[in-house]
Amino acid sequence: MQSHDANPRAVSGGKGIVKAAFTERENPLAHASREIALVAKRNPPLRGLAAWRKAPLHDFPLRDGLLRQFAPLTTLAESDVLEIGPGSGYTAFWLAPQVNSMTLIDVSPAASELLRRQLAPLAGHAQLDFDADDLCRPGWRERRGRQFDFIYALDVFEYLPHPVAALQNLASVLKGELMISFPNHAPPRGDGVTWFNRRSDLENCLAQAGLEARIEVFQLNAWAQCIYRYLHEWPLTLLHWWRGSQGRPQHYDQCWAYRQALHQPPGKAWLHAGWSLLHAILNCGGPWFHTRTAPMEILGHQVLVRARRSAE
Repeated sequence: MQSHDANPRAVSGGKGIVKAAFTERENPLAHASREIALVAKRNPPLRGLAAWRKAPLHDFPLRDGLLRQFAPLTTLAESDVLEIGPGSGYTAFWLAPQVNSMTLIDVSPAASELLRRQLAPLAGHAQLDFDADDLCRPGWRERRGRQFDFIYALDVFEYLPHPVAALQNLASVLKGELMISFPNHAPPRGDGVTWFNRRSDLENCLAQAGLEARIEVFQLNAWAQCIYRYLHEWPLTLLHWWRGSQGRPQHYDQCWAYRQALHQPPGKAWLHAGWSLLHAILNCGGPWFHTRTAPMEILGHQVLVRARRSAE
């Protein structure tokens, strides 16, 4: 007759069996806790009064969460990075000290000069270059005079009237990975000038530029959607209504953050503290975004493109 002691887990009235089951089958709560901790490590909010005072004014760029989740940030320490459409410069504020060099290009000379002043606190901590240029104008390789390990253009592509020319310019200075995201909406829902009805239309543009790409669509997870809607979108919608804002600007130098940055409002640090709190709350839901392979019909989706130059 076999003793129950032969099975070391079948002791204490079955408690050992229950314990073993939880060790063999992953505890969902423990898994969720580890995932949240990992997200917080990879996607930390800006912390500290000094950082809140120095950081450029912004209206919480959700795109930064996309960059932190899908860009190869852990491999960029020795890399040269190019950002297209840097907006307020907030992304460069936290990313530039982590890379070898960073170049910021905006279509507006005024916005580019403001960026230079906004990011002055990074002097001595990061190698930064600024320029004003039109991404659709030929000759980028000659004007840049260098290539980049990582290029990203987030929420910019929909405003480019000549997407193939823009992609060809990016490919000409690319030696690593290109990351593009944009809301693919036609007017009146979208306010851009470029959109794609089918995935094949976008694939053809990328192929003409000599790029091989992975095309996905993405959206916020359920937790992030709820938090972002009630703690960001609704308050800003009410603010825009109260101020009588008309439509969305197509260039950064037309928006509220640009106008406010010209005179550095005294409440900037507290606004950044609020954004940091919102950032931390979003992290509690795990990775902010879900992605899937782009369907054949991509109109109406948020599109994420990660591309490299085609092998020659």
